[in-house]
Amino acid sequence: MKPLKKAEKACVKQYQDILYTEAHKSSYHHPMSLLDRAAQVAPYDALTGYKETIQEAGKTWSKRLEIDEDTMHTINTHLALLATYYPKEVKAHILQFIPQDSSHYNSGTYEERDILIHQIDTVNQIIVLKNHERIAFKDIYEIK
Repeated sequence: MKPLKKAEKACVKQYQDILYTEAHKSSYHHPMSLLDRAAQVAPYDALTGYKETIQEAGKTWSKRLEIDEDTMHTINTHLALLATYYPKEVKAHILQFIPQDSSHYNSGTYEERDILIHQIDTVNQIIVLKNHERIAFKDIYEIK
């Protein structure tokens, strides 16, 4: 062991009474696990939303397609058929246009998804899903 310097010896002498004592152990609180201790000092996400912004920037945006009359007729037929099952909830598979945001109404992405239809509102031209999400008829490009 390396000999202590004069300043180090003074420090050891000053704290001699507590230097080699055991740490207090609470009879009420259990000691914190190493995992919990590590979580307290682990790095945090300083750039909140940065990951989502990068993912959003990497998306490829498409222009909204015009639906031809035959496709519109097929979609309306399927919706009318599904509406006959109301008030039961019905499963369907759709190809949906999701606008980029409210200012970019004509650009967005197309997404295939399975949905659980709660209600078909023909007056407002929307489908209400079980989770209360609303999908406009005009955003549906295919329904099965």
